[in-house]
Amino acid sequence: MKLKYIRNAALFFSALVLSLQAQAQNGSGGVTSGGSAGTQLSGEVSINLRGNGAGKSFIRSHLPVEDVTDYQPFLYEKARKANITLLSGATREGYFLYNLETETLQNVETDEIIPWNIVKQFTFEPVDDMEEVSFSNMQLVWPEAGLGGFIQNVKSSPFVKVKHYLEFIPKSYDLSTGMGDKNNKIEAFSDAYLKLDDKWVELPNGKTAFFDLFGVYSEEMRKYARKNKLKPNRPEDAGELVNWVLKNGN
Repeated sequence: MKLKYIRNAALFFSALVLSLQAQAQNGSGGVTSGGSAGTQLSGEVSINLRGNGAGKSFIRSHLPVEDVTDYQPFLYEKARKANITLLSGATREGYFLYNLETETLQNVETDEIIPWNIVKQFTFEPVDDMEEVSFSNMQLVWPEAGLGGFIQNVKSSPFVKVKHYLEFIPKSYDLSTGMGDKNNKIEAFSDAYLKLDDKWVELPNGKTAFFDLFGVYSEEMRKYARKNKLKPNRPEDAGELVNWVLKNGN
């Protein structure tokens, strides 16, 4: 039984490596246009999800209509200088806020609001202790998800991405115990994804689950991770580990 497991794991790993290497050779990792381009919005080319344009129902952050205590809808509290490339090829720059609730970019100098479905990609320049960070139109990266908005690129690998979103958390106060939150609240969350066999899957939370994806090579990967102080639950580190697979998978 052990021999059969090792053989199956090796076959799985070989297929995984070939898939990643093929995507790397293609450069973009299988990125497609996603959605239909051609719908005009303020003179710009846009992506239209089933005729709903930048409809809120196709955005990851689903918030209730009921009253909620004040919350922060922006990824960063302060505006950052951004360089934006639109689907039409035109570019914009200025100081913008990324609104997770509406998946829009808001120019704090002109009050211009740029919806996700006319943007190809954008980059926030480094500021203070924050590094440069770039985002792509989610429909161009992962059209099968059926979601509009932006997804964060990971510098170490094009096969790892991060999606930021807002989540509604209902009040949990228990009168009998006097414990829990008395108010509803909205908080920001982030999910990391890994592209395997041309499909995006959520990164496992635990180390064991992550390393198990790589079969009989998991122990060598563990050693590499320990030696280089890499933690697979950190997107940049997960990208480095994917690079290790590409380099040592043959």
